[in-house]
Amino acid sequence: MIDATAFRRVRRRVMKSVAPQFSERKCIYTVETEQSQLHCIEFASGKWGNEFSVDIGIHFRHLPSFEAFGHMPRCQHPEPDTCCLKRRWRNSANEQIFSYGDSNDDAEELIQTIVADCLATFDEFNSTWGNGEPLLERLPPQALAADAAIFKQLMDCPDLKERDRISDTMAIRRLLPGWLPHVSPMCVMLAYFAKEFHDSQGVSEYLAITTAPGQGHIMLPRAQSLLEPLN
Repeated sequence: MIDATAFRRVRRRVMKSVAPQFSERKCIYTVETEQSQLHCIEFASGKWGNEFSVDIGIHFRHLPSFEAFGHMPRCQHPEPDTCCLKRRWRNSANEQIFSYGDSNDDAEELIQTIVADCLATFDEFNSTWGNGEPLLERLPPQALAADAAIFKQLMDCPDLKERDRISDTMAIRRLLPGWLPHVSPMCVMLAYFAKEFHDSQGVSEYLAITTAPGQGHIMLPRAQSLLEPLN
């Protein structure tokens, strides 16, 4: 099996070849689209060594960093944990942890597969949601309020299979399959969009949902700096 140094060399070579528009900072690659979306790909070392996982994130340039909803300290550069939408890349077998491979060729083939899938995911999101305004039409405050109530049911349910079924009924998760967005971060993002389009009532309605029962994952007081420009 190749080591971390060899894998890093292969990763950089592949990214320069298939995704030259992305800039690299350590193991994180970022690009800004014409629609002012930020797309991030992070290759993270696995817990046990000789393995890695891949997280991807999508953010909008005009939004502040969403580090309050992530698990990382505040940073000056975009990464999946500071994006409004984040997901873990999984293969067709639903695996999320991968070995570096037995050879450079193995690593190159796997990285090419991952990056091609990530780029397709980004392109689909970019073409569908553009500058984010279409999300306001598809996710009005009433839909997020209903999702907040559903999420409360989900958190109170002890059965894992039933929780998955309940999760699948949420409007935000039907609209953005694979991303598993949470209600409060989506409300904050949509509140910023509503403010941009001069909908003060929409801003108030979205923010009110962030304090609904079961929405404790909005990490107060860490999120206060994120909410203050909206008040």
